[in-house]
Order: sequence, then structure tokens, then C-alpha cells
Amino acid sequence: MPLWPVTIPLSFGFFIACIFGVLEDSSSLLKPAIYLLILPFVLWASPIEIKNPKEFIGGYIVSIIFGILPQIIFFVWFIIVILIWISQTTYLWRHDSPIFRIGIWIGLGSCTGLFLGSFFAHYFLITHT
Repeated sequence: MPLWPVTIPLSFGFFIACIFGVLEDSSSLLKPAIYLLILPFVLWASPIEIKNPKEFIGGYIVSIIFGILPQIIFFVWFIIVILIWISQTTYLWRHDSPIFRIGIWIGLGSCTGLFLGSFFAHYFLITHT
């Protein structure tokens, strides 16, 4: 199993959420989610070869929308996103999947990092007075 598709999106989402959580003392996911949209363009410019970058970025953006917007209505949506990402992490790398689906997987990994980082920043990094 390649390690970069798991660690880079998860770490990126985690650190973005921690940075915004500490700097703005907020648990809002809107601004960090906007910054998550930068990641596919960084991966596109990296030395990692992506077969069809437009499909990859499309899948990534669809998964960010799928992972973040329902959180507004359903508070426990983050649990569903995390479980979907974990199940796809154990399954997806074994098969030759379309690049759109890889983009969805990496986007859900970023959302998972965002949720975990927001939780970490809110409960461990921000000092409540």
C-alpha cells in the first residue's frame, strides 16, 4: 500500500484545522475547507504522476462538498465521512480504480484530517478561560 495518499491528505487537513483553530479561536470548518481546495493543485504540480488531473481534481472537489456541506445539517456527519474513508483506505489501493475515485478518496482523507484536527484544536490547543 502506498503511504502518501493516506498521510498527505490526512496531515494537510489536520494541520489546516489546527492552524485555523488556534489563530482564530474558532471551531468553524468553512475557512479550513476552502483551504483544502488547494491540495489537488499542489499534488498536480508535484512529481507524483497523475493520469488525468481534471478527473482527479473533480473527484477531490466533489468529495470536499460531500464531506463538509452535510455537516451543517447533520452534526454526526463527520463520523460517516471518517468511516467511509477508513473503509476505502483498506480497499481502494488493492484495485485499479478510476482516477476520479482516487480523487474522492484523497478528498475524504482531507475531510477526515479536517475533522480530527478541528477536534484536536478545540479540545487540546485552545485554552479556555
